[in-house]
Amino acid sequence: MVRVVLLLITIFVLADNANRDPGRFKHKNESYSYSLDFSTNLHKDSVLAVLYSFDHLKRYSSGTSETRFLGKNKDNSYEIEILLKHLFYATRSVYKRTFLSDSGVIKIEMIKFESNSTIFPSIVHSFSEYRVFSDGTKTVIQYRQIVSFNKKLNRFYLKIIRTRLDKFADDLTGYIKNLSEKTGFSAQTEAEIVCTDDCT
Repeated sequence: MVRVVLLLITIFVLADNANRDPGRFKHKNESYSYSLDFSTNLHKDSVLAVLYSFDHLKRYSSGTSETRFLGKNKDNSYEIEILLKHLFYATRSVYKRTFLSDSGVIKIEMIKFESNSTIFPSIVHSFSEYRVFSDGTKTVIQYRQIVSFNKKLNRFYLKIIRTRLDKFADDLTGYIKNLSEKTGFSAQTEAEIVCTDDCT
């Protein structure tokens, strides 16, 4: 059974080639960290609104099988559910996204993780954040992520992670780039504006 699983993982990785990861990836035992820095011509407030908005999140999150809005909280945050499915493997995770407007930071913390298999490593902790600031001529976006698992990550699973991070980086930077090329684009920045479309 294990050999079959490893073979399927290998096939998946080889078939899912992506562009080289522009971010920085570090791995040690049961955890990894990832960072991605890029800039845009968009105004800082518009970038923060895009990164916080659930509407926009759905549009640049093509690496997930399904993303659902669960509800808003009173502390400038809301919760989402992310479903991932591949062949016989499926996961469900719930994240809290918090907008700290004064510091230009968006924090993303996993509060629940479920999996239908014990063969693959399970996430025990996941924390990410965006820091957005202006350097005078450009708006700079810094993304940081730290994830810990319940077991060591073998090279096959690491390849899957790197492939998905490649996809995330390409989708996010491409989405921001496309918005910056739209004449007169701007986004509302109020923390309570999470989604203008149907969140469900």
